[in-house]
Amino acid sequence: MKILYAAVAAAVCLLPSACSVDEPDDDGPTGGDVPSGTEVPGTDVPGAKPDPDGDFRGFYVLNEGEGGEGNASLDYYSYAKGTYTSDIYTSVNPGKGILGDHACGIAAHGGYVYVLVVGSDRIVVLDEATAVVKTEIALKSPRAIAFDSGYGYVTCSEEGKGYVCRIDTRDFSLHGSVPVGIKPEGLAIAAGKLYVANAGDYMDKDYENYISVVDLATFTTADSISAPINLKHIAFDAYGRLWTSSRGNYVDKASRIAVYEFKDGAAVQGEGIDTPVSAMTIVGDTLYYIGTSYDDKWQPVVAYGTVRLSASGYEEGEPFVSDGSESRIAAPYAVAVNPDNGDIIVTDAGDYRTAGRIFCYGSDGKLQWSSAAGVVPGHVVFVE
Repeated sequence: MKILYAAVAAAVCLLPSACSVDEPDDDGPTGGDVPSGTEVPGTDVPGAKPDPDGDFRGFYVLNEGEGGEGNASLDYYSYAKGTYTSDIYTSVNPGKGILGDHACGIAAHGGYVYVLVVGSDRIVVLDEATAVVKTEIALKSPRAIAFDSGYGYVTCSEEGKGYVCRIDTRDFSLHGSVPVGIKPEGLAIAAGKLYVANAGDYMDKDYENYISVVDLATFTTADSISAPINLKHIAFDAYGRLWTSSRGNYVDKASRIAVYEFKDGAAVQGEGIDTPVSAMTIVGDTLYYIGTSYDDKWQPVVAYGTVRLSASGYEEGEPFVSDGSESRIAAPYAVAVNPDNGDIIVTDAGDYRTAGRIFCYGSDGKLQWSSAAGVVPGHVVFVE
């Protein structure tokens, strides 16, 4: 994963009761006795072709679980072997108990995988190669994480307020927090600034309508950018444009994709894409999205869409599923793309209570394989 770097200064934590960290292990970068690179035996996946020479040795699938049930879990797919391992976290961490309640984010950085478990108010840090626990960081309702210059930045919430907390990735200590909007979601970093997608309080239908901008050098809120309400995803493309997904208000303000260009340091909102969007990711010159709308009989209509990106602009592209197999996906929930081989991973939440599935498509939009997953598979991270 390529990231941008900027100087960062320490600040006093604004959430002393919400920010704490367990002592890191002292047993080196693997975080335990399992040798780096060890893979737990998995199940052969019909149709999957091993790819041991690719840039990524595999990917983790974070299953959110059903809120309040404590059944979040972590799976692993091995490109080297073409195998899928369910609940690898429990397998390699005996005595640690469950992963937690309602996991909402996962990212890989510096040889570790960071798993954000919002219902359990913690981040579980795992060795990237083995999934062995390195340490745990206590944070209130962590939802997303991004990295820059040796720090991880996490959106979190407490008592109706939103914050971004900063973690030193060398020793996992906390180094301050800064207030942002209510219920902050995704983050994006560019040119020494952190951009935060604020959602707002959906319980009271009091949605936020702006992006918070944090200066990383001073770690203070520097600005805000007007945006559609109820934001979720946020990401930069290779041409410096900032993309966000708005979920609307589920009544009279529709979900859509918004885009911003930066001119003379100011963000200028572009035309964007008027389409429902529930999941989105940008890889290379393509934005991939999943959007669900409903017809006059309240039957779901799902779009597996793309936006083609270039230096001169953007335009809607062809659907990224092309073989009709989308009829097998009951509740498409997330999309992730391997930047090395073009694999497109779609997760299926099913009934949101029992085991879901993941579907792997090639860059040609044709289904290669699928596998059972945990409850509400919602996040994918590729690991080297």
